[in-house]
Amino acid sequence: MPVSISKTAFQAASGLTPAASNTFWLSVAMAITTMWFAWLSISLYKGWANQNLKAAAKGALIRGLLLYCVLFWLILH
Repeated sequence: MPVSISKTAFQAASGLTPAASNTFWLSVAMAITTMWFAWLSISLYKGWANQNLKAAAKGALIRGLLLYCVLFWLILH
């Protein structure tokens, strides 16, 4: 019974169901992660286009892509 009471209290206080709140926050996390990865990709492309890309930056794209894939799997799985 306490779970039902806490769900009712959460919904009354927030105006959302716990499932809708979960979906909202997961969507916000994916949007922020996608914007970060887009910024990383654009920054690296600009460096590559200007032929001003250091060797360490090349690994940043691989690590960023790996991090994005892992977060995508963890959040949306």
